Amino acid sequence: MFGDRRVTKKYTGLLRGSKILPGCLTRAQLPLLLLLVSVGFFLLLVATLVQVSSVRQSLQKEKWDHQQSPSQVGVSQKPPRSDLDEILQQLTWMNATLAGLCRPCPWKWELFQGTCYFFSQTQNAWKDAISACQNLRAQLVIINSTAEQKFLKSWNTKNNQRTWIGLSDHHNEGSWKWLDNSPVQLSFWKEG
Repeated sequence: MFGDRRVTKKYTGLLRGSKILPGCLTRAQLPLLLLLVSVGFFLLLVATLVQVSSVRQSLQKEKWDHQQSPSQVGVSQKPPRSDLDEILQQLTWMNATLAGLCRPCPWKWELFQGTCYFFSQTQNAWKDAISACQNLRAQLVIINSTAEQKFLKSWNTKNNQRTWIGLSDHHNEGSWKWLDNSPVQLSFWKEG
């Protein structure tokens, strides 16, 4: 996994606990926040639908009044088309906003077991990859399980690319440590 200069980063934004990024939401808080925002948008959608229904009833009443007595219909009223345009604009904005809420990861990131991963298409040296990750508020991946290792390997195989990981012996030759200074757990690594 070290040979090429691809970057694999773990997204540490909203899905990481406060130990890594103080002030960020924990995994338990994120679903609650999403639920509250979704309920808010749902209520806004219901209010908009009620408004659309009201405008529709008003238009039907005007049409009925006009058919019964065309000379009695007021000319100074606001044209209903502008109301419909405003409602359409609100619905378009809500649709775009809700679409963003349904994605647990930013665009071009991949979700695996509750964590977002970004596979860079640019080639960087390992140290440059660390900086690129930090610019994205992320870090090179620290592999914590066999499943995570298989996920990364399958991505490499599927895309015929290799990726950097956050493992190094640059502080002490032969003593491998992850970027967070945790030791390597060899239980799921093959020898060699």
